[in-house]
Amino acid sequence: MGRVLRGDAVSLREGGRPRINPVWISDVVKVFIASLELGGNHTVNLAGEEVLSIREMATIVGEVAGRVPVFEDVPGLAGGDTVGDTTRLRELFGNRQFVPFRDGVVSVVADALGAPR
Repeated sequence: MGRVLRGDAVSLREGGRPRINPVWISDVVKVFIASLELGGNHTVNLAGEEVLSIREMATIVGEVAGRVPVFEDVPGLAGGDTVGDTTRLRELFGNRQFVPFRDGVVSVVADALGAPR
């Protein structure tokens, strides 16, 4: 986000990889609090519902901020995608709605630019 807001180039490998499923901290806190009610031990991937590349995330930030992101292709491999399987998360905590990436960006960009939401 900072690079897009400052007008700095966003470095892209392999067209914008890796892809991830980002999650907002408010959603992490909600799941953490709900987990305190569970009995036993459970392992889950805590991740958002959207799978996005670096290019896609920067493009969304630019759209929200009214800025055109600058992209810079750099050599080298991006490494593998980091996409968590959230099947077990949904089994334990239901199909809760997480903050969509764009909505979270609106909040962060408004704070960064001092604009009303």
